[in-house]
Amino acid sequence: MLFCRKTHNHDLKAIAAHLGINVSQYRKIETGKILITETQARQLGKLFKVNGNYFYDAALQLELLLTGSEIIKSLKEKNKELEEQVKKKDHKGHSDTKRK
Repeated sequence: MLFCRKTHNHDLKAIAAHLGINVSQYRKIETGKILITETQARQLGKLFKVNGNYFYDAALQLELLLTGSEIIKSLKEKNKELEEQVKKKDHKGHSDTKRK
């Protein structure tokens, strides 16, 4: 969307007005913080003279990538926690063995 907006010399305010939303909402759509609706994608398609599915499909792909990234981050954190628990148990097990 940013590329289309810049190459067509539109500013944020103009695009937001075309979509019937405020600039802050449009900025969040353009940066991928919120997902564009199918209706908004069609409106952008008409404005830029392209198929609106282009914008909607790209937004869905970005959402999928961001979700996958968050899942990976969460799993890495959980893995680290589990590794620390195993180390503590191993250390405790070795201490108990030495006492006997």
